[in-house]
Amino acid sequence: MNRYIVLAVAVVAVVAMFLAFSGNPLMEFDERGIAHDVKRTSIGYTFLMDCSDGTSMKCFSREPVSNLGHYGVSGSFSDDGTIFFVSSILLLDGPERVGYKTVLRIHPFRCSSLSMTLTP
Repeated sequence: MNRYIVLAVAVVAVVAMFLAFSGNPLMEFDERGIAHDVKRTSIGYTFLMDCSDGTSMKCFSREPVSNLGHYGVSGSFSDDGTIFFVSSILLLDGPERVGYKTVLRIHPFRCSSLSMTLTP
């Protein structure tokens, strides 16, 4: 009977540790969306973000941003509300994560022959 109590306490401890140290990264961000029109400046990067609610906003980040990446961002708007200053950013899904760069590096001849094969 004692080993069942020890086993139950161990399982509860493992579950409690998992819940305490795991978080949903999608819930920790002010906005989520697709970054595009990325421009490098002398002090960071500006980009447009198409948010999940259908709006678009101009953002500034000191961290590098890849074009067409799906990001979660936290931060605050400027006083006039025209730009969102990013304090933290996380690439949720994008070219680096799903292998688009590999697809884009395929030789054009191979792509055209592949599309001809797939076209009925």
